[in-house]
Amino acid sequence: MGLARTFTRFDPAWILYEDAQLIAVNKLAGMPSQSARPEAPDDARHRLSEYLAERAGGADGVGDGQAGDGDARGHRPPGRVDEQMELGRDGRPYLGVHQRLDQETSGVLLFSKVRAANPGLAEQFEGRRVEKRYVAWVAGDLAKLPATLRLEDTLAPGPDGRMVVRAGVSKGDAAGQRAVTNVRRVRVEGAYALVDVRIETGRTHQIRAQLAARGLPLVGDALYGGPPAPRLMLHAEELRLLHPITQQPLRLRAPALPTELALPGLDPAQPPGPFADALRAVIRRAGARRYGLFKDHERGVTTAFRLLHEEGDGAAGLAVDVYGEHLLVHFRDEALGVHEETVLDVLAELGARGVYLKRRPKQSNELADTRTEALAPELPARGAPTEAAEVVVHEEGVPYRVRLADGLSTGLFLDQRANRRRVRELAAGRSVLNLFAYTGPFTVAAVAGGAAETCTLDVAAPALTWAEEQVRALLRSRPDAHQFVRTDVFTWLRGRQKEGPRFDLVLVDPPTYSKTKRTRWTSGSDWVELTALSAGVAARGGTLLLCSNDRRMTPRAFRRHILDGLTQAGREGRVVDCTPALDFPDPPGGPTMKSCLVHLDVARMQPRPAPAQRAAGAPRSRPKPPPKAKRKRR
Repeated sequence: MGLARTFTRFDPAWILYEDAQLIAVNKLAGMPSQSARPEAPDDARHRLSEYLAERAGGADGVGDGQAGDGDARGHRPPGRVDEQMELGRDGRPYLGVHQRLDQETSGVLLFSKVRAANPGLAEQFEGRRVEKRYVAWVAGDLAKLPATLRLEDTLAPGPDGRMVVRAGVSKGDAAGQRAVTNVRRVRVEGAYALVDVRIETGRTHQIRAQLAARGLPLVGDALYGGPPAPRLMLHAEELRLLHPITQQPLRLRAPALPTELALPGLDPAQPPGPFADALRAVIRRAGARRYGLFKDHERGVTTAFRLLHEEGDGAAGLAVDVYGEHLLVHFRDEALGVHEETVLDVLAELGARGVYLKRRPKQSNELADTRTEALAPELPARGAPTEAAEVVVHEEGVPYRVRLADGLSTGLFLDQRANRRRVRELAAGRSVLNLFAYTGPFTVAAVAGGAAETCTLDVAAPALTWAEEQVRALLRSRPDAHQFVRTDVFTWLRGRQKEGPRFDLVLVDPPTYSKTKRTRWTSGSDWVELTALSAGVAARGGTLLLCSNDRRMTPRAFRRHILDGLTQAGREGRVVDCTPALDFPDPPGGPTMKSCLVHLDVARMQPRPAPAQRAAGAPRSRPKPPPKAKRKRR
């Protein structure tokens, strides 16, 4: 089984119950119930439907029609249920959706397999006759958590994707919905408490919002102020309802595994065995979030991305990248060194051809030589090396050259994949300037997007040669339209503020720290001058893409430096924050990669103020009529 197939294969053990009309699965944390990308579906329904189609055809060796562990009474579901499968519009086995779980919530998810089951299920779910039980870890002021607690509130959409909780239920509140939650305290462990939760209504973020409003946020729920954890500590453990066809009582239960809701997740102090189990659970959740990327990997469309992103995936100090059929692991925390062999063994289980190792010190950007064997061994720590020193990987069909055994860096910063897509979309017919170009991935993206001409700058000759080689390999015409200049970027920019070419698209991705014979650069307030200089060589109506991987700088500070730089340059611009790719989820302290598009010579848009919230029971205010114009006396 290949690396991608490890994560795209549907595990039959996830099936909790199945008969000819229904199927229930234990959804993993990180697996969406509903796909955000219809063109590339990655939700639980789509994955299950693919599996059922494969099973019916005998693929994967699971054609026996058997399911997983069955219900709570230990009964196995009936076998050979594929013969009368109904098909959906896409030609795959039909699955009717009657409930949803948040992407980060695990647990029981029920589907109908035949349309005849839909009315009976809809009647029970919509009539609130389905008993739904969850387990969760909560934090906060545990003194406010009695043995039992009944919450009855009004929930309404609020800012930033959150739900606003108003205590009590107001019948006249058209903007909100009634939410009823019953909580039972199970046990307390230090600063956390395990609770059993039964909901009478099914509202968006109901459990999360209502408990957070009482000062008891869920562990791992950054949206509602919960403490950091490897995942959202919420699990849909049980559904009880009547079978829509037989009318027999049905109990669907997905026991919460210790590795799923254990605290605190990856801990360097753990013995090797428990640490390995926790790491497998973290990787499984991370892989569930990246199903779409692994499907693209199978098709050869995108073959390089991040599998595990440090704290963003609940693995502080540890990152794992995919490059074709090889893995590359970064150790950023020396404390994890005691588990280095365990980590490598667990990664070797995933089906990769080889696993390369990079040990990253805290100030790796200040190292004189990043190619030492102690930091970046030339041979993989597990498995076989790549077939050549330089190999080609793809991002959305665009080829990039990488070297996995050439020091700490590979030649391609994977956290810039979303920005390279933006460059392709913006580059057609435009002149593009790539500053601090490194090996030229942004220039490759610009050429792939149809840039009319490019200018690529970097101070390092080997990196610039690498850039020129991979860009020339893409060119079909006009090689003279693409220049590669070895120079100190700041000196070059300062010399072209008053005269010289102007570029439609300027790409700026400097290191956090650098020092040349002529200049010294430190990320922070130095961004003001760099923004001003970059704007100074941009054409009227041009665009800047500014990127910082400075972990110390907040997005707000980065944006402020950009605005100050525009003012210094005498240019106006509309600044748009760029979201990172899904394989680089934000850690609890905020995003590592900050990126902004600046559309120059466009008036700044003022943020629209959020509407003031009306207190429950208060009269609705009416807008005041405009004042009458006063007549001028003659």
